[in-house]
Amino acid sequence: MKGCGTSVTPITAGVRSDIERFLQKFIEIASVRFDHFAACFNEMKFHYIFTGRSSEYELREFTEKTLLIALSFCFSPYSFQVNVGGIYLLYSLFNLQPRKYQMQIRITPQQLNNLKRLLNDLREQHHFDTCYVLDKLFRDNAFHICAYPDEHNPLNYHRFENKDDVDKAVENYQNTETFINEFSGDRLIPQLETLHDEYIRLKKRLFQNENLPEALSLINDNTMNAVKKTLNDCEQKLESKPTKGKKNQTEPYNVEVIVEGKSCPVKSQKLKERRSAIKEKAYTDKVANKRSRK
Repeated sequence: MKGCGTSVTPITAGVRSDIERFLQKFIEIASVRFDHFAACFNEMKFHYIFTGRSSEYELREFTEKTLLIALSFCFSPYSFQVNVGGIYLLYSLFNLQPRKYQMQIRITPQQLNNLKRLLNDLREQHHFDTCYVLDKLFRDNAFHICAYPDEHNPLNYHRFENKDDVDKAVENYQNTETFINEFSGDRLIPQLETLHDEYIRLKKRLFQNENLPEALSLINDNTMNAVKKTLNDCEQKLESKPTKGKKNQTEPYNVEVIVEGKSCPVKSQKLKERRSAIKEKAYTDKVANKRSRK
């Protein structure tokens, strides 16, 4: 839920795999007609996808992210039939969501141009039912044009999500290097840098390069450089760590990762010996009873 700072399974866990399974079934029909899509949609009971949400905030977040997942199937590298199925699914999900908490589809300018090109191709190929569905989304103002698909708002985005694939999440959790490599090579860093530079520029423009008030000087201008330096330091430390074949013999602690009831212990003999010594001492020491004065 937004604003709660939860560290739980993603709110859309399993949605992508369900959509992939549904589109695979739609492909097997070998048709791009909407009535065949609707029959497949009803057969798999996809209209229940928005039920069971515990609060308005959870429903809004789930809807927004589910629409983003559906949108991703409307572009390459997926085949034409998958693109058509993605458009039909996007149209169905947008119109099935509760009207009281309706969310728009977040889309970047580049994605919007790709959709318009796809619409022109559909008209040339006389797929009029697909043209109608996509044109209806445009006319209903279903799209919210934004710089990035994901929302970068520190005030209401506090969900620290694991991977959908639990087994992969366990594997990544045990390997710290995986987190650093993914974070360093991810598009998040340049996006954050762009937002930070724009934030600094607007602050200086607002006060015409004068001394900023203390309330607006909380963030350092070189924040992103500090982030990059921290990442580089972490990478250097990981490179200098001994490999699995030459494991450090002075490993002090036993780490146990628990994800959805599955535990993955990493053994440490030294900790076991220390625990045994503490237990042995506790059971062998004699407790002297104090004599009471009467």
